[in-house]
Amino acid sequence: MFRYTIIFILFSLTTSAQQEGLFTQYMFNPSIINPAYVVTKNAPSIYIQQRNQWGNLEGSPNTSFFSYQHPSLFQNLGIGINIVSDNIGPVTDFSSSVDFSSLIRISERWNTSLGIKLAYNVLNVNFDLLNIYNPSDPFFSKNIRNLSSLNFGFGVFVFSEKTYFGFSSPSVVRQNHFDDDSIVFNASDEQHYYLTAGHVVNLSNTVKLKPSTMLRYVDNLPIQMDVSLNTFLHDKIILGVSYRLKSSISAIAGFYVSDSMLIGYSHDSETNRLRDFTGNSSEFFVRWEFKTNEIINPRFF
Repeated sequence: MFRYTIIFILFSLTTSAQQEGLFTQYMFNPSIINPAYVVTKNAPSIYIQQRNQWGNLEGSPNTSFFSYQHPSLFQNLGIGINIVSDNIGPVTDFSSSVDFSSLIRISERWNTSLGIKLAYNVLNVNFDLLNIYNPSDPFFSKNIRNLSSLNFGFGVFVFSEKTYFGFSSPSVVRQNHFDDDSIVFNASDEQHYYLTAGHVVNLSNTVKLKPSTMLRYVDNLPIQMDVSLNTFLHDKIILGVSYRLKSSISAIAGFYVSDSMLIGYSHDSETNRLRDFTGNSSEFFVRWEFKTNEIINPRFF
């Protein structure tokens, strides 16, 4: 089943699909999709996230993400460093990027941040790992080794103490791969656009509720939507659920093990017809915030 799944997904004559790393718990570090988020935090932080998708499939997708964010490197200017490793079967996609974000105060309640992302990507495809029915098939005649490319992205993030809106595209330039006279197929990385929104409701002194949503658009594909509802208890425990339209439902849990460290876990169950073959997905993250002597209340986004 694995070999046919990989061939179907990756090596169609013309491929157009979601190619960027996919996370359920994006709301705990939106900088992975929006570089403007970096400057909105009140302390430097390190964020590590690991996602294992479709556990029943050999060679299933797994994504590792590392981020360091410094929201106040200079006055109203933040910087972030990101490293992403995306793997599926014979394909390894490595990306490193730098985010620059600037804060603009609109009023006493509202702020806007603008961000740009500069990225460097390296792609490797090892067809030798596949069990190929016809070894002479030109689809698999040449491995891809360290194919590098540059890209850039942008983001806008508008927020108050309890509400936020964001619009971004982490990769603006359309990248072509395997475009070679000796190879009979072509594939490309398409632009991805994200629209996010969320609002925090104080139900009591110890309970906060945050509904949020994310819309993802890729050219020639249906718009994908995530809807989440998280509860923050005693500024220590986060419990929530998330639904990805026509795709999956997820349970989310997070815990502040100290004033500066948050750990989180999510478990995704597929809701479409592929669930009998793919299995479920899981995700784990750790976030450290380097607090100053100033007392800072945890912000729920």
